[in-house]
Amino acid sequence: MLRHLLLFLIFSSTNIFADILLSSPKIKLNAQDQRVIELKIQNADLRDGDILLKEYKTDNIIDETNIDYTLINSFDSYQIFTIALSKDYDEDYFSFKISIKDSFSKDIFIFLPSKIRNFYQENPDTKTYETITPKKIESNKQPVSISKIQSKPSNSEPQILKASEITTVWSMAKKIKGSNENISIYQIMWSIYLGNKEAFLNENINLIRKDIDIIVPSNTQIENVSYEIARDSILRMNESFSQSLKSASKSLLILTAPKIIDDVEETNNNEIKEDASQVSFDENIDPKTLIEENTRQISIGLENEALDNLLDKEIQSSNQEQNSFEVFDIIFISLISLASGALLALIFIQLRNIRNSKNIEYDFEEALDDNSILSSMPSDLSIENNKDQQQFDLAVTYYEMNDKSSAKNILTNLIKDTEDDEIKTASQALLIKVDQ
Repeated sequence: MLRHLLLFLIFSSTNIFADILLSSPKIKLNAQDQRVIELKIQNADLRDGDILLKEYKTDNIIDETNIDYTLINSFDSYQIFTIALSKDYDEDYFSFKISIKDSFSKDIFIFLPSKIRNFYQENPDTKTYETITPKKIESNKQPVSISKIQSKPSNSEPQILKASEITTVWSMAKKIKGSNENISIYQIMWSIYLGNKEAFLNENINLIRKDIDIIVPSNTQIENVSYEIARDSILRMNESFSQSLKSASKSLLILTAPKIIDDVEETNNNEIKEDASQVSFDENIDPKTLIEENTRQISIGLENEALDNLLDKEIQSSNQEQNSFEVFDIIFISLISLASGALLALIFIQLRNIRNSKNIEYDFEEALDDNSILSSMPSDLSIENNKDQQQFDLAVTYYEMNDKSSAKNILTNLIKDTEDDEIKTASQALLIKVDQ
């Protein structure tokens, strides 16, 4: 009995001090085709009213019109909190803040499976579609004018684009949009992508196959797609696609073919052509002889007096410029040499004057220097080391360093060996301080 009581107390204490653990949400569809969110909770004995759902990143109670019901299922070591979303909730995401017993709270943002995607995944081969009545969706957008509603094209059923009609997703979306201002090109592109994922390569909206027919959702289904999610998703795909192209282009080896330069241009059909028959191909002739016999030198003679004069003037001007540059270089080098020589002469003269000024001749005898005035020590004084004083100073140093054992040993030996009464008295006084 005591053992069971002890185990119960240990188990209850661990539950009291354990932290609440919340697992990642799981999303699935129930039998009523409702999107259900399940959260696994541990270390919390939950009852009705212990969990509150609030708006995302706020303390305001969440709008319960989007939630059909909530449920708590208890198991041996954990509990599951279930949120069943309403069928009227058409967004592809759901955000909320969960608060457990006022001691634990967490903001959760979940991407939900799209109803358009689920529709086409469950019916990939069927060609019949049931019409969906438009639903009134409250939003903060401005009301659409009556003229715009009347001009809306009647595309209430999905369409099928043949493989031969496929170009790019952008051009197809632009064509489908037409003058309809209630839907955007991003919504159309994202709806086509969600309903025809198998027609895209590497899950990229920019890489569409042209051998598969494309199913285009109705306008009502396209309007139910969130514009913000569609735009952000397509922009992320475009960014990743451009990054992959950029990295691939860096690794490409660029091969360039040599350019053939044609120096000969045909200007007249009556130009003189060498007759091929004139070329000798005698097998007995060696290559050198063959080349010499079939090689001709063409000399072009120009007989133009104006041209000859121009060439002579050019040659003369170039020679004059060269001669002027040579003369200028010689003059410049001469000036630099002259200045350098003068500077060196001045330096040597100055050095010579300095040397002569150091030798001063006096006409009388100089008195000998008496260095005794500068010395503060007596001339017959000798300095010897006082070992006892040095040992006492060393003991004082050890004492100041808080090394009392070394100071005590030195002072004890100094008291025994010294003959200086003053040092012995000072050592005894310091030893008393060391022993304290």
